[in-house]
Amino acid sequence: MMELHLRSVDGDRLVPVNLGGLALSVRGELSFQKETGAMPDKIRTIDGDRGPAVIVRCADRRDAMQCLEFAARHGLLVTMTNDRRDPRSWDGCAQGIAVDLSAMSRKGARHLAQTDTAG
Repeated sequence: MMELHLRSVDGDRLVPVNLGGLALSVRGELSFQKETGAMPDKIRTIDGDRGPAVIVRCADRRDAMQCLEFAARHGLLVTMTNDRRDPRSWDGCAQGIAVDLSAMSRKGARHLAQTDTAG
C-alpha cells in the first residue's frame, strides 16, 4: 500500500492518502521525500520544513493533468515546477505534491502552462 500523510490545501492538517491510483495513472516517476536523492538537501520550504512529500516527474501533459486532478479530488496542497533544482520551486509545499514538468518537452510544458484549469 502506498499510503502517505499529505498536507491539505488549507494547510492545517495532514490527511492519509493512498497514492496507488496516482502511481498507476501516470507514466512518469514518483519520488518520495525519504528516498535518497529525491530532493536536494539544500531545498527547504519558506517555513524551514522539508519540501514536498512526493514529487511526480511527469512524462507528458496527461501526467500533469492526472496529478492536478488527484490533488483536487483529495484536497491536497500541490505545486508545479519546471526546474526542480531551484529552491523557490518548493516554497510553500511542505508535505504536499510537487508536479515536476522538467522531463517534458519545452513545447509540452509551455502548452500546459497556458492551459486554464478549474479547481
